[in-house]
Amino acid sequence: MWNRQSWMHIYLPIILGGLIYTLFRVDTLLIFKVYKLFQIDSIIHQIRAISVNLDIPSFVKYSLPDGLWVYAFTYFLVSMWRFDEDSGKVKYLIMGIPLLLGGGAEILQLFIHQMGTFDVQDLLISLLAFAAAYIAAKPLKARIEGEIEYG
Repeated sequence: MWNRQSWMHIYLPIILGGLIYTLFRVDTLLIFKVYKLFQIDSIIHQIRAISVNLDIPSFVKYSLPDGLWVYAFTYFLVSMWRFDEDSGKVKYLIMGIPLLLGGGAEILQLFIHQMGTFDVQDLLISLLAFAAAYIAAKPLKARIEGEIEYG
């Protein structure tokens, strides 16, 4: 059960986000340095040559990968964190990390232009991804903690 949930809600979004970056974004991003480090950059560039002519919406190219990563990280934290009574405010701080990284980085772009260009759509995607992952992980959390019994 946990493996299927992990695959669908954590690994798949990360893989899809990475594929979008690899196939459609500029090759000066950090991921391309990783490819070079592992000496697979020539293979990646051959694959990119096929995808270069594909026309995808800018939303998919620029906003969706961040939303997918916020979703995966949030789902991971919610599903792994034990919401015991003693955890107090710490759990909310930890649960906010994906939103802080995704949405917070976007807000910083309002003030620090070297980080990129602020986009309301990116901020909304981060918020929606955070909420969707939290809602999706709640039944899993309940099953893990024994709050829901299945017969």
